[in-house]
Amino acid sequence: MSSHLQAHYRKADRIMLGVLWLMFLYALGLAAWHSTWAQALLVGGTTVITMSLLQQLIPGRRLLRCCIAAAFMVMSALHINQSGGMVEMHFGIFVLLAFMVFYRDWLPIVVAATVIAVHHLSFFALQLQGAGVIVVPQGSWPTIFL
Repeated sequence: MSSHLQAHYRKADRIMLGVLWLMFLYALGLAAWHSTWAQALLVGGTTVITMSLLQQLIPGRRLLRCCIAAAFMVMSALHINQSGGMVEMHFGIFVLLAFMVFYRDWLPIVVAATVIAVHHLSFFALQLQGAGVIVVPQGSWPTIFL
């Protein structure tokens, strides 16, 4: 790998980590609004701290890019759940997928898309069972597959 590309990956990692921390702050704001402090601190805090540690251990590596991609989707899922499944929160997924293009690597985009697809299917099934998670306020399987 060229040193120019490696430098780009390291810079992109720092930018993406900054975005993750902003997402954590947003989760704290949502927690204040919706009384979801435990979710924000447990899921959001664990996610950003873990990614911060990984960024120190494996900067510029493809594994980190894929982990950050998954973390983006975890944070987006957190925001969706905190807001009670607001449709508007789902647009964060598309914004974050667009951010992933900055990496110039197809694999993190595939990882992010896979993580959020599995999340939507599994958490909607849990929602239907009354598990206390929310993907959409009112929905059906056709809506989820749409």
